[in-house]
Amino acid sequence: MPDHHPPKFKERKFNCPHCQAFAQQDFELLHTINHLNQAGSTPVWLAECYSCKKITIWHDRELVYPISSNAPPPNPDMPEDVLKDFNEARLLLPLSPRACCALLRLCVEKIANILIPSNASLNDKIKQLVANGLDESIQQALDSIRVIGAESIHHLQMDLRDDQDTASALFGIVNLIVESTISRAKKVKSIYDKLPASAKEAIQKRDGKTLPS
Repeated sequence: MPDHHPPKFKERKFNCPHCQAFAQQDFELLHTINHLNQAGSTPVWLAECYSCKKITIWHDRELVYPISSNAPPPNPDMPEDVLKDFNEARLLLPLSPRACCALLRLCVEKIANILIPSNASLNDKIKQLVANGLDESIQQALDSIRVIGAESIHHLQMDLRDDQDTASALFGIVNLIVESTISRAKKVKSIYDKLPASAKEAIQKRDGKTLPS
């Protein structure tokens, strides 16, 4: 997946929180707010996205509209049931990194259940995936979210209540897991399906597989 560039004040380009396109943003000072009984004022800025033409509103360098998350968007091949929890976790990131980590663990549980349909624990499913030849880096990605997600619930050794950096990094790891276990297979199958029927039949015979009826 392409890099995600979260909204940043006066940055020339970032991923628009409305349309998610990596597009130019034009900032304009709207007005300043004077504080009663206090010296000074704070500016309010508007920024228009070149892609969708919608605006963002910034108060004292902080994005206040729309409510946005710095988490990257989901992999487009993410299963629908997983996608709902992923997007909920994105909304929770600024509010509760701890709850965010717990939801991302649920995402991984659902992905593992798609790959290994059974009532086994997530730990045992990862073990089975490793036995089936899972790449070591993806095993580490799965275990990282499994452990951190459990820590977010039970608070054993890690305090994740205000750890937005760790929670934010987990979104990229979930996307990586989807890319490795779902997207790559989908891309390979789309190419393989274009092969002539005679070529696929020869491959099936070569490998001693039963030909589909």
